[in-house]
Amino acid sequence: MPAHLIELYGKPGCGICQAARDKLDAMGHEYIKENIDEFTEHHEGWRDDDSVTVKAAHAMLDGHLPVILIDRKPYSYAQAMAFLRRGKRGKK
Repeated sequence: MPAHLIELYGKPGCGICQAARDKLDAMGHEYIKENIDEFTEHHEGWRDDDSVTVKAAHAMLDGHLPVILIDRKPYSYAQAMAFLRRGKRGKK
């Protein structure tokens, strides 16, 4: 079974963001770690770096962190961990 593409968007010093990284490490998942501020604040190139997707996911989660995208689908921390524990595959 191919690995999921996991992207974790959080902030430095965010305890739950660190907990999510620790949990993903413990579960053996590879992931991309990003600072959410680089994707939610207006900047040059925002149209090309997927900022719109990250900003929309952040808004859907009422501004809570971390934002976790699994195969480009947004999840809260709890939803992401439940999904990965069940070993579900996203629909293509």
